[in-house]
Amino acid sequence: MLRNRSGFGPVLHPALLAVAIILNGLDSAGAGPADSVRIARFSGDLAGAISYTLDDGMRDQAENVVPWLDQQGIKATFWVVAGWTVETDDIAKTVAGDRYGGIGWQTLVRMQANGHEIGNHSWGHPDLTYCDSAALEGEVNKACSLITARIGVSPYAFCCPFNTWNEKVKAKIFERHFAAREFCTGMGNTMTTQGMNAVVQNAIRQKSWVVTMIHGITMGYDAFADPQQLAAHLAYVKTLRDSLWIATFGQVSRYVKERDSTLMTVTPVAAHEILVQLDCRLKAPAFSAPLTVVVPVGRVISAQARREGSTAALPLAVKSDRLLVDIVPGGAAVRITWQTPASGVVSGKPAIRTATASAGISCDAKGRVIDASKHRRGVKTRHPVAIIDAGSISDGK
Repeated sequence: MLRNRSGFGPVLHPALLAVAIILNGLDSAGAGPADSVRIARFSGDLAGAISYTLDDGMRDQAENVVPWLDQQGIKATFWVVAGWTVETDDIAKTVAGDRYGGIGWQTLVRMQANGHEIGNHSWGHPDLTYCDSAALEGEVNKACSLITARIGVSPYAFCCPFNTWNEKVKAKIFERHFAAREFCTGMGNTMTTQGMNAVVQNAIRQKSWVVTMIHGITMGYDAFADPQQLAAHLAYVKTLRDSLWIATFGQVSRYVKERDSTLMTVTPVAAHEILVQLDCRLKAPAFSAPLTVVVPVGRVISAQARREGSTAALPLAVKSDRLLVDIVPGGAAVRITWQTPASGVVSGKPAIRTATASAGISCDAKGRVIDASKHRRGVKTRHPVAIIDAGSISDGK
């Protein structure tokens, strides 16, 4: 449903996509200059991201979309209205009288166990901006408690009915949730496969994150004129995995929040060796997803990454011109080493803008001087370091 008020993020329509994807690129950290160590905009250093989110827990979403998603290996987020949800799909059919009923708890449990995300969409789907304090508590936290009890996992994220909220609603949401859907791109009604494909193509070009809003599939609010258009789109999206991160709303939101709240300290050790320390200002375990660190090194024949004091190798991918290392913020620094093809002789360490940490001077990914003393005090080292605050990194455009 498309009402939008009280400062909530925009609901996007196909005609506005060229502008809207730019407006919705609020996740400001991203790729810096090619010669800098950086935190990737998205996991795996992929260009864009998409999260498929489906509203209201409609049963034909489970009956139609879930098989299509599973066939393509795509995981989605389903926003559940807790007070509307009954035990089984069969009961839901008798309550609704037709296929426009909800998804039963038993089906939702199976969906969650299969990797799909179950999010909170309130208790009874009112406009939360009209709720008094008692009603708001029930709509947000009572619903959260029931979903947690029935699914076995506390919902990470909340989706406001009608995409409306205010500061009071926001404060209540974040008492027990870590994220909320703040912008979305509507998919449904007469949208074609080509139109939906254009959405993800733009996301890749614009290096942005698309969050869909889908309601009815075969019937109900904003249902597709031809549901097979969505099935064909999902099959196409699967072919873009080399450039598009396809993940649940919670997964992408967690990465983005961590990325924008993480301070990265890079210490050159040798021509083929650096130490990387990630410090996140957000609290674990809610924010403990690995961030992808990108090290431009040119062509290499071998590489490894390990935490100081550990023999366990960290996930590392060798690309044609860079290393990708997945690092969970916190803990000991990570030592990254590599060799080049010429008999193991290293062609040179990555070009990192450096400054003396004890002087309280550091550089961001563009080489601009920032005040590191605001982030880390009393840093002492024999090596020059580059301290990069991911939240300050721009696209390098």
